[in-house]
Amino acid sequence: MYVIRYLHQGLQLREESPEAPVDIRRKYAQDGKIVLSITRSYSLRGVPKEEVIAFLTAMGDQAGAGVHTTQALDNILASFPDTSAFIPVLKKIRALVVEGTPISEAMKQYPHVFGHSALAMIEAGEHSGQIGETFLTSADFIASQDEINKNLWQQLSKPLLTFMFGLASLLINSMFVIPKLMNTALFKNASGGKNGVHDAAYYCMALLNAMSIIVPSSLALAVAAIVASIVMYKKHQEKVEEKIIMIPGLREFIFFRAYFVAFSSLSKLVEVGVPLGDAFTIIEKSTGFIILRRQFAAARATINEGQHFTKALTALTAVERSILMTAQDNSRIHKSFQDTAKRYHRLYLKKVASVGPKIQAAVIALVVAIFVLEFFGIMLPYTKILGSIH
Repeated sequence: MYVIRYLHQGLQLREESPEAPVDIRRKYAQDGKIVLSITRSYSLRGVPKEEVIAFLTAMGDQAGAGVHTTQALDNILASFPDTSAFIPVLKKIRALVVEGTPISEAMKQYPHVFGHSALAMIEAGEHSGQIGETFLTSADFIASQDEINKNLWQQLSKPLLTFMFGLASLLINSMFVIPKLMNTALFKNASGGKNGVHDAAYYCMALLNAMSIIVPSSLALAVAAIVASIVMYKKHQEKVEEKIIMIPGLREFIFFRAYFVAFSSLSKLVEVGVPLGDAFTIIEKSTGFIILRRQFAAARATINEGQHFTKALTALTAVERSILMTAQDNSRIHKSFQDTAKRYHRLYLKKVASVGPKIQAAVIALVVAIFVLEFFGIMLPYTKILGSIH
């Protein structure tokens, strides 16, 4: 997320955007805005989702009861501990509201805290006079997204822990245990041909000895490759994305996730009265992938041209495309978005679930291979050496 300070019509303004600085400068120049600075936003990333959900729920309940916005904010501020990372956000929002800024506009100062979709819902509710209901709707939306993310992590936690265990076992054995054993006098003498011990077991010993150099070097190269890939992605994001989506399994993983989040958001936005074209603009702003942003921008353009938005969403499957094509009015569109989001959610979960066993199988194979090498290269030779000595 980047913080942009710019001049427009004689006013110095501030906005935040997830887009790359190059894209931000080009877009602002096209809009006649003079960019003063672009800086990364780090300070407010630690606001827990539970606190955001609690805030939105409390605002919705108080708005429904007729409590004034400023008083509602004061009540919420009093309920949060002073150590909460949310306190500075709430104080800034309250200060803007006291100055006469609508609360939806005040909350827009922190899109990385509330999310573009939730902010658009609240703005639509404020304009339609249903602010209380939309606060609660946005809270439900964030809660459902947070719950889905937690479920996904739960599914991945076991294979990831297994992977970390296998990696730790490999590192400890190759860097500490094996070199220490190989340097003992008993094994040095044996490997030199003393005591008449010459068989295939010593090839395992040699391989284990080599692992103490090969494994750390390979891991260092892997880390360097990851860092280089991240740097390359930041500099050439679009070209890297074009290569990534050519990988079949990874392509589905990316699009299933992106479409699930997009159609979940679109469903809620249409439900609270956001026009379809504006809803796609919000989705476009909230995604980090350039290729996906272009698809949602193209969808908005097709709507403005009087065509169906599915024409621009090239990664839709035939089933989802037909579901969306049959919707003719807002109520049907809302239902179609919900159904499509559920289908992509199931596809995404299935994809995630298929990854877990593969990771576990690879790690188990790694651990077994280490054990076999240690058995033939350490334990078996050790017993033979001792036997020949006696």
